[in-house]
Amino acid sequence: LLLPLAIFLNLSATLWEKADAKHVPNRLGAKGDREMAFLNLTAKQSKEMCSAFKAAGMPPTAGLLYALCTAYQRHVGCYPFGINLQASLQTRGFVPVIKERYFIGDWLIGPCYKVRRAFDGLRATLGLGNAEYWRPEDAKTLYAQLIDDVTNCSGRVREAFVAREYGVIKGGPAPYQNQNLYGDINRMNDSILFNNYGPRFVHPEAKAVSWNWTGPGKLDCNTISVNGCTSITLASTVMGIEKVTSIRNEMKSIIDQIIAKSK
Repeated sequence: LLLPLAIFLNLSATLWEKADAKHVPNRLGAKGDREMAFLNLTAKQSKEMCSAFKAAGMPPTAGLLYALCTAYQRHVGCYPFGINLQASLQTRGFVPVIKERYFIGDWLIGPCYKVRRAFDGLRATLGLGNAEYWRPEDAKTLYAQLIDDVTNCSGRVREAFVAREYGVIKGGPAPYQNQNLYGDINRMNDSILFNNYGPRFVHPEAKAVSWNWTGPGKLDCNTISVNGCTSITLASTVMGIEKVTSIRNEMKSIIDQIIAKSK
């Protein structure tokens, strides 16, 4: 019974964006094109950001999720349906766990964690509650749940694995995940696709400045740390560059505020 409901809800998000784009200039309307904005930090800025997130009680990934979702809410007018992550089971598919990534294969799956809460959103619309109801503790809880699900192959990670294996479209993490026929409710064109690659190192002689790449959906956020420098890419196949840029700028402002409070 889940699959027909998933198809309906996923497809409705895409059709809504396509219809809305007919009436709003500069909207892409889920055509598949991407427009992007970068937020690339120096090593010093990256260290300050991570330290500030920890001082606020959030792991760095949770801090980025909080800043991202809050910026989205302020410029879109509501929270995303959920956070669609890309989680790798490469080093966790063996017992005991093998930490080195020396394997060849397609290990990515796309667990979706709900963010938008209809009741809280309604209360905010009626003036009975705060429009920004998704707090730092919510981001921390989401991140903790992700780590637990990935470690134990349970919860949303297990559901995402089944959704991929029994989905109609296969091959590659983003192509299958961005399909309306995806075997679970992820509403990609009403959600944020979030991908955090963690630390990577490039030989100094390469003189790497940043590492930016994009993904599909209403809003994609890819992050990576290269030689201690955080590279963040925001992109959309739906909203257009003005909205993407405004969310990027708001995200930077929220990070700066958290840093200022930590000093």
